Amino acid sequence: MGNTQNGNTENNKLNWKKIGLLLFILAVIIALLLLEPSDDSSEGTVSGLSEPEQVQNACEDFLSAFCQSDASTVTELLADASYGSDISLSGYPEIAGKEMTWQLGEVTKAEEAESDQPRYYVQAEITSLDLPTLAGDESFLTRTAQSDVLTALQEVIAEGSAPEKTYEVQVQLIRENENWKVRMDNSLSDALLGGYVTFYQEMTDEFMEVLANENKNN
Repeated sequence: MGNTQNGNTENNKLNWKKIGLLLFILAVIIALLLLEPSDDSSEGTVSGLSEPEQVQNACEDFLSAFCQSDASTVTELLADASYGSDISLSGYPEIAGKEMTWQLGEVTKAEEAESDQPRYYVQAEITSLDLPTLAGDESFLTRTAQSDVLTALQEVIAEGSAPEKTYEVQVQLIRENENWKVRMDNSLSDALLGGYVTFYQEMTDEFMEVLANENKNN
């Protein structure tokens, strides 16, 4: 009985460490959908290229800008809204971007796209951090308790021990104001941020389980 209680206590400590990691990264993470839009929009077209070529170029420009923490270009190439100021790519997004590589594949036009808003999909393989695996490493979580999370992350990257994963993504692009823009969704965000969306969902499930277990014990 005592061993079971000790095991539950250790598991709860590990869960709370992971929850702390989640909350810290959330505090410094990219907020693509929370920024106030403005009425400004960019103009201009790419001439001399076919639509699929323009789409692929826009996708490459977006991914390259993210890797380089070029907030202005990333903001400009995001669809659905233009922002009053550039998005922030400092902190965790900057670290994740530096570790990211990608390969683009087939470009296909969506059949269901409306005539006034063509939509393309670009097949992409994005290799980035594997945050869910890293967050399950107790030695890493212990290290975060001894320094801040970003410092601990940079240390494991420098040591070559940060886990990575290849994410298969269908990047959506739509045309706005004669320019091709990337439409953010969970799968792309997950890849760009090294599995953060997956980690968030896992931690939400674990957090609810912790609360349920604590309620049972009370």
